[in-house]
Parts: sequence; C-alpha cells; structure tokens
Amino acid sequence: MKSVHENNIFLRLAETDRQVIIKQFPGIKPFEPLKGRIMKEYIVVPKELYEDGEVFREWLKRSHAFALSLPPKKKKK
Repeated sequence: MKSVHENNIFLRLAETDRQVIIKQFPGIKPFEPLKGRIMKEYIVVPKELYEDGEVFREWLKRSHAFALSLPPKKKKK
C-alpha cells in the first residue's frame, strides 16, 4: 500500500521488509502523521528511493503484498 500525506509518500511494510529497506536507505523515517503518533508499520519514502522507478516499483509490490496478507478490518457497529 502506498499513500501520500502532505509532501510525503509512505509505504506499509512487514517488519522484515522494513528492516531491509532501512539498511538500504538509512534516511528512512517512521511515518508520524501527528507529532508523537508513530504508525509502526509505515515508513516515509525518501526521495532517492521513489526517483528510481525500478527500485520503487519493487517496494510498492512488497507493500501491496503485505496489505493483501492482512485480515479484513472488522466493521464497527
């Protein structure tokens, strides 16, 4: 899953993928839409990653596969 918040692109990734991408791109930060509210499964994509279309496409595929692996959200009553 890829999303945009303000001027940031962020991805939702499995823990193992987050560890890999952080090693490849040390400037990666966790996604924090509100100060102090870190969303642990999400990372902000650095410009150097999304400027390389081939690499970015691979991470988009991983993010999409992770999102598909999650159970559906339960409806609120």
